[in-house]
Amino acid sequence: MQPAEEQQPEKLEDLLRSGSVDDVEAMLDAMHPDELLHEVYVLTPDDQRRLLALLPPERAASLLEVVSDAYAADLIEEMPTEHAAPIVEELASDTASTSYRSWMPTMPRRLLRNSPRRMPTRFVS
Repeated sequence: MQPAEEQQPEKLEDLLRSGSVDDVEAMLDAMHPDELLHEVYVLTPDDQRRLLALLPPERAASLLEVVSDAYAADLIEEMPTEHAAPIVEELASDTASTSYRSWMPTMPRRLLRNSPRRMPTRFVS
């Protein structure tokens, strides 16, 4: 008799492709911050953007806090406006995200002006 095959734990990448927000958020909630950082970085940039777009803006903004400011800015700049603008707005309104204020003024106008809520004028040129 052969031992039953162990089921491999699902990868973030697989859950992301399934499109299940609840499953992705449950996996993120269960991860240690170091593990989360690793999982985010092993995703392709397209999958990283897909992850950010799938999550609610508040969760996406908090996820961006685990990557470098420059990398976060690059990801956001390459996202479609309808996904990026709410995340940028959340980062701008989050007082805990003061490090993002350094790159916020460099965000393309399309992201700052197309936000569902009005952006603080200090971020819109």
